[in-house]
Amino acid sequence: MIETQGLTKKTENFTAVDHIDLTIETAGWMRIVMMACTARGFEAMRRCEKRLKEILPAVEILTFGRCSHVSGFEDKPKLSELTAEWFERADALVFFTAAGIAVRCIAPFVSDKFHDPAVLVVDENTRYVIPLLSGHAGGANRLAGIIAKALDSQPVITTATDGRGLFAVDVFAVENGLVISDRTKAKRIASRLLAGEEAAVFSDCADRADCAGGLRLSDSSLQKRLDRYGKGTVQVADRARADIILSFRQLPEDPADALYLIPRILTLGIGCRKGITGDRISDAVLEMLEKNGIFRQAVFGIASIDLKKNEAGLLTFAKEWQLPIIFYTAEELRAVSGDFVPSSFVESVTGVDNVCERSAVLLAGKNGGLLIGKHRKEGVTAAAGISIPGSGQAGECGHESAKIQDQDQAGEQEPDNHRAGL
Repeated sequence: MIETQGLTKKTENFTAVDHIDLTIETAGWMRIVMMACTARGFEAMRRCEKRLKEILPAVEILTFGRCSHVSGFEDKPKLSELTAEWFERADALVFFTAAGIAVRCIAPFVSDKFHDPAVLVVDENTRYVIPLLSGHAGGANRLAGIIAKALDSQPVITTATDGRGLFAVDVFAVENGLVISDRTKAKRIASRLLAGEEAAVFSDCADRADCAGGLRLSDSSLQKRLDRYGKGTVQVADRARADIILSFRQLPEDPADALYLIPRILTLGIGCRKGITGDRISDAVLEMLEKNGIFRQAVFGIASIDLKKNEAGLLTFAKEWQLPIIFYTAEELRAVSGDFVPSSFVESVTGVDNVCERSAVLLAGKNGGLLIGKHRKEGVTAAAGISIPGSGQAGECGHESAKIQDQDQAGEQEPDNHRAGL
């Protein structure tokens, strides 16, 4: 039995989750909210709702509105009030209204394209589907295409790179589960492409590895994938000439202006002394990651033993890092195969000889393995696993060995002041 806790979309409240999705489908939508304020708008919205539920069965689709000519909706909240309620809670807002109505509703809440939900407007005659916000990062352009197909409408795409068939860094990142390390550098690359220049891409993944859901099997397959986002505008290159680097770690002697696109493929396994604070756990994890040149954005989930499911500091750490956390039983952890640093004391307390390394590997999935061994710091033990779809090897993503040995790892004995760290 696995007990889990995670973060709801666009909130900081913990809720139960069934599992942690190892495919990291960040380009998808979990919740789409649609609104209308005229009878014909309601009719179009309901037709769209029916079709989208067929096309996107895993997505929650909610419909709202207010209209004196639609039974049951005469006295419902105004669209401006509905927008205030759902702007931070939805992945996409679709207005079946005039564009001006939608603009006035969202105006008080607009922040930036990496935070705002996708916002689209569909005219009540369903002739046009127009993305207004987050066309790239929020997937509004892609959703416009889906809705247009469902309603036999025309998508109206106004973003410059799409209009000219150029490579868009944010679209490529979102659709391949990558995190953009520096927005300023991303904008600089977009400006260069719009000016007619090219960009060079380097991937820090071995040929056998698959560091971002099928992103890289060879230079030729990477080039084919890049061409899907703008043929002829980006080229695979060596590291020294790279404008864009695909890697979960900081590379030595990388170009100063290079933009990192970080695959979310790493897991954290955590053990801790009872009563430890979230800050102490965070300090230990950051020390481990920085010591090994790993980007914290590469982590997609945390794991520990179920004995720690109510540990306040561990839950606080997960909440502050905005990562889901999963808890395994001792039996599940014992079943994990691998070469782990054992502790007789930990085994006497928990029923398993190692928590942090085993939980990190278990969360990494069947094709994953241990990347960073047990790291100890002030009552906390931490380890990192790596999930590599399509490969049975751990640590092939730019590393010479399958496991990074931590300098604090030698020997089975733990110092007395760490003995309760699992």
